[in-house]
Amino acid sequence: MSTHPVYADAHKAKFLSKADSWLISAAKYLEATIVTHEKRVNAQSSKVKIPNVADAFGVKTIDTFELMRRLGAQLTLKAEA
Repeated sequence: MSTHPVYADAHKAKFLSKADSWLISAAKYLEATIVTHEKRVNAQSSKVKIPNVADAFGVKTIDTFELMRRLGAQLTLKAEA
């Protein structure tokens, strides 16, 4: 990742200074799926996003709404009296 030709150096440094890379490593080791609000960016983007890096390492990602669908979670709104 640190040698990726498209990612801007500042974006790589920011990504590597946070827990994101550890999260992806742990998910790879545990064969887990990462739940994130981040969206994939196109291959020419200089920004580093969890879904893109996870894809490169064969780690699955989903968003919160997909997690809720898989769990069968439902949100119920009650009108106040």
